[in-house]
Amino acid sequence: MNTPLFVSAERQGIVSFSRPVWALMDGFIVPAGNPNNITSYSTIANGQHRLALVGGQIQRNSALAASVRAEQIIEFPTQHEALKAVRDGRADAYASTALGNRTIVEQCGHDGLVSIDAQDGSLRPPPVGAFSFAHTSVELRRKFDEFLTDYVGSREHRECMLQYGLTGTEIDPVT
Repeated sequence: MNTPLFVSAERQGIVSFSRPVWALMDGFIVPAGNPNNITSYSTIANGQHRLALVGGQIQRNSALAASVRAEQIIEFPTQHEALKAVRDGRADAYASTALGNRTIVEQCGHDGLVSIDAQDGSLRPPPVGAFSFAHTSVELRRKFDEFLTDYVGSREHRECMLQYGLTGTEIDPVT
């Protein structure tokens, strides 16, 4: 069993997932003032903007699904390098989870950068995360799902997740 991660078709070929425990909307980190008026993957695609991503992130699939072309995407090995590209003007936006982006900007002091939530209606429902299990762990996953049925969305769950910045916005879509 592993910690929750985004559920994707590729990952489902490797592991089995529990029922979803959160849903995280995408967001962007852009230069302060948002000079390119980036509000969605669609505005990136239509405006011929460059999008920074960390290689392997689920946001690549979201961008491609919203018509961002592969040549508009610049992949970096680390978040630090992707944010540096936005700061230096080599990329117009960095995509990750809205929650993660807010945390990075607020807690890590990325001066000159701001976090904005993606406004892509095409990404509804938001991507979900779930615990992962070996395909052979059928009984463990079944029992864990039974527990999650009562726990996810409960007061205890919400209070626990609040300490990590997750609110009803991230929990309600999976209840």
